[in-house]
Amino acid sequence: MKLRPEQELLLLRRIADGDHGAFNTLYRHYQPILLQYCRPFITMEVSEEEIVQEVFVEFWERRERAVNIRNVKSYLLQTAKNKLLNIHRHVLVVERMKQEFQTLPKQETAEDKLIFKEHYALFQNQMMAISPTKRQIFEGRIFDDKSNKQIATETKLSESMVKKHFKHVKSLFEIFVKKYQ
Repeated sequence: MKLRPEQELLLLRRIADGDHGAFNTLYRHYQPILLQYCRPFITMEVSEEEIVQEVFVEFWERRERAVNIRNVKSYLLQTAKNKLLNIHRHVLVVERMKQEFQTLPKQETAEDKLIFKEHYALFQNQMMAISPTKRQIFEGRIFDDKSNKQIATETKLSESMVKKHFKHVKSLFEIFVKKYQ
């Protein structure tokens, strides 16, 4: 069943007022469309269900702005696209970080070895400055190629908390890498 524009507008107004029933109606209508949209772009990092869930969580968190949306389908698809692009950027950052920390120069000079030892010591200090749980999440994702779901099971945290902790630690290390390049 297709929602007519006046139905969508009414739903958006009700959602902006915090109506869970209106949100569920919108969710049930657009969830299959978003799943189909996301499916071709999915990597091992995340499932299309996770992306769609994040889109709707963000939509609910910003529900006061819902009345300003003129085309719900376009809005939701654009939000999904932005999330997919962020994941792609994240994958590129992780790959760059792996290369930074796992490759050594072929012909090391004494100066190269000293610089590496200093940077490695700084890296270790940075690792020890974060909580053991965040360290476990970071190491699991970066060095062991584990999924959020695997880490969530190991740490007994929700996948969303694993993502949140990883994002925080990743931002710290992006700053670290930039500082010591």
